[in-house]
Amino acid sequence: MREALEETSLKVDLVRQFHVYSSPDRDARLHAIATVFIASAGGTPIAADDAKDAGIFTKETLPDEIAFDHRRILDDYFNNRY
Repeated sequence: MREALEETSLKVDLVRQFHVYSSPDRDARLHAIATVFIASAGGTPIAADDAKDAGIFTKETLPDEIAFDHRRILDDYFNNRY
């Protein structure tokens, strides 16, 4: 919730934990583990802290370039893989 507020300026309510992603090749710099949560929020996101940009996307409107393995995470979410 703190990270979402820092990055998007939105106060979020956690719905539930979605999945944990852990693989040595997720990030070339180090072995990173991501715990992903499904959350709800209201308002318009505003990029803050170290976020370059912020937006609201559907499966069809995702940007072409998404960092690390985040496209896989979003694909799992949009395809109800939980």
